[in-house]
Amino acid sequence: MSDYYTPGVCNINEKEVAYRKKAFYLGLGIGVPLLAVLVATKANPILGLAMFVPAWIGAIGYLQAKYKFCIGYAAGGIHSSSDEYGDTREVVEAASRKLDAKRARKINLQSLTVGAVVAVTSVLLLIVFS
Repeated sequence: MSDYYTPGVCNINEKEVAYRKKAFYLGLGIGVPLLAVLVATKANPILGLAMFVPAWIGAIGYLQAKYKFCIGYAAGGIHSSSDEYGDTREVVEAASRKLDAKRARKINLQSLTVGAVVAVTSVLLLIVFS
């Protein structure tokens, strides 16, 4: 059995990483066609703000996979503890929970920033192409 937990650094195994990559592909799979449709139909530029959601989903999936860190697990005070998907254990130490919360905040902030940048860029693209 492998242990995939290092407080504030890594809290998921490779199977869990693969699952988070699916969120990245979902965001990309929704976002790219959505933007193409918005540009092709010369949609109202304000609709470009809708790009926030798929960009945020994609970014949060990508960053969790990149860092091998689940923000949901951090919020719940758990970590992946073996090679099995969904096999978790409680994070008991308060200091470890604090490090996990700090990493989760960082990933959340980065994801929100990506979503906002993509949304604003999409609005600008729609202004240019309308």
